[in-house]
Amino acid sequence: MKRILSGLLAAVMLLGAAAGCSETKTEEETEKNAAVMPETPVPEEAPETDPPEYEAPGKDYGGATFTTAAIDYYSQGGGTWACQSYCEAYTDETTGEILNDAIYERNEKVSETLNVKMATFSLTSYGSAGTEIRDALLGGETSVDLCLENGSSLPTLLSSGLLQNLYNFDRVDFSHSWWDQTSVDEFTFMNTLLAVTGDISLGISLSPITFLTQIWLAFSP
Repeated sequence: MKRILSGLLAAVMLLGAAAGCSETKTEEETEKNAAVMPETPVPEEAPETDPPEYEAPGKDYGGATFTTAAIDYYSQGGGTWACQSYCEAYTDETTGEILNDAIYERNEKVSETLNVKMATFSLTSYGSAGTEIRDALLGGETSVDLCLENGSSLPTLLSSGLLQNLYNFDRVDFSHSWWDQTSVDEFTFMNTLLAVTGDISLGISLSPITFLTQIWLAFSP
């Protein structure tokens, strides 16, 4: 009987020791695994951003041609100032030059977004550009929608009666950042705005001005 009890006690002790070793080994393996397992990165929350300032109007102009009159320094080989190495209205191709390619890509984007064809009415001289566009319009030229001009031509065009009140265009919001707010304020007279400038002008400090003529406008509301 004593031998049986002694055997049972020995078995219980062995089982307890085995269980203790098993727990110790499991804890060691758990700690080891925890040490080598990489931490799961916590995804960063995307920063809140303001909605884009420009929103496409969702209109299809059916391939209409939109013509901009501009001094064609691009074909004339440049002028006195750096901005006169380009025509603000167009360029034929990308060249790897930043401003040239920006003009090209802008026109391509406008054409694609609104389904229009961008065309240029070339003005040949800084000094006579105002007279050139005035005489062309009075002579029956009906294709010009927009004119990118120099400020010295402003008196000629203001007295021609050929300029639109830009406030009549519902789709043009002059509070946007790409319009020069000083020009908006200074050129507004009796709730009429006939000229304005902004980021579209490469030489804004030289006062190239944007005009819309009183001829049929492909983008009229």
